[in-house]
Amino acid sequence: MKNQITKSFKFTLQFILEAKLRNVMRKSIFKYILAILLIYLGVDQIYNFSNDMLVFTLYLVSFLILIGFVIMLSGIIQYQVLKSNSCNITFTEDHIIFNYNNQSEDQVYDWNLITRVQSSKNTYYIDFNKKYIKEVAILRKNRMSEEENNTFKEWITNKKKISVN
Repeated sequence: MKNQITKSFKFTLQFILEAKLRNVMRKSIFKYILAILLIYLGVDQIYNFSNDMLVFTLYLVSFLILIGFVIMLSGIIQYQVLKSNSCNITFTEDHIIFNYNNQSEDQVYDWNLITRVQSSKNTYYIDFNKKYIKEVAILRKNRMSEEENNTFKEWITNKKKISVN
């Protein structure tokens, strides 16, 4: 095919932890801070702490350490399951093709599989529709040629999938 971009993805611990941390930061961090604030206010009503900011900061730090531990633990477990699995993803103008090394058939999807592509200075974060694919693809712009980068950007702009940071 003339216009296609094929990239290989290997599930490394760093990749999994980066995707999990990004997901927590993007979707949940404000909910966690609100929960900590509500817990703090409830405990403060019971014990009537005199140094309010210190106690709130301790709650916040403790909770963030707990969340970090849970992310690390779940990332290590997911890595153990996926470490032997790698995937080639081919982007074409009309389709996205997944070729897993442990499956004989390719999985072909249209661009509706992608819910959003978040573009930063050095990276494309590709969020997939969780109903079909549970992974998040992280494309490093410095590992793409200029032509691939321009073509991919054109495709995601035309499909209205991009959001720029």
